[in-house]
Amino acid sequence: MDIEDILRAKKKRVTPERIEMFQWLQELHLFQSHDLILRFPHIGRASIFRTLDLYMEIGVLRKLNFENRWDYYELASHHHHEHFQCTSCERIFQFDVSHMCKTLEFLGRKQWFYVNHHQIVLSGLCANCHDALPQI
Repeated sequence: MDIEDILRAKKKRVTPERIEMFQWLQELHLFQSHDLILRFPHIGRASIFRTLDLYMEIGVLRKLNFENRWDYYELASHHHHEHFQCTSCERIFQFDVSHMCKTLEFLGRKQWFYVNHHQIVLSGLCANCHDALPQI
């Protein structure tokens, strides 16, 4: 993704801070606003939050809500996926849902409903935490 082209196409200002933040975000899967505040101390908190809001508005970022956790963000991609969350160690894993999403959208259209956003989070135990349970 070329953030400069996207910002220009959406008639938004291209700033060095927006470019710098986006380049770093491309290296991550999930992140929190706090990660940006720590990584970019030279950028004000208000600017970081405005940039996150802007990225969501133009569709390059999505906000995720996990059980008992602060909000997380991830870059939107054409490879759509959702998440497993371990309730013990709190690790988050992604899984492909492209076929499932097409089915859900089809079912919605049958009911005259058009899905424009969804989030699926499945909670449970990862293999490591499951294997660490005492055997009964």
